[in-house]
Amino acid sequence: MPLALPKQVVLGGPSISLAEIGRHEGTLVALALDNGSGIFKRIGLALPGNLSHLRQFESIGGLGSSEVLSIGKAQSGVPEVQHVRRIIGVIYNG
Repeated sequence: MPLALPKQVVLGGPSISLAEIGRHEGTLVALALDNGSGIFKRIGLALPGNLSHLRQFESIGGLGSSEVLSIGKAQSGVPEVQHVRRIIGVIYNG
């Protein structure tokens, strides 16, 4: 996995299927998005009702911000998650 912060390397664990993501609320994950970017977040709650394909992903630590992302169904103007991998640790390099 790439550097999370300067001098940190994130250790990636097993993949989490998009269908099973709700069972992993609170888990730290690396997300690959449809726009080609990768981010590190904590899995939050799904939005209610007909927006349940949208899910909150919370910032890790004091850096970054929370984001609402689409899971398994496109939503105009909302990045879509393509792949999820559990974060199992961080190595401090230096």
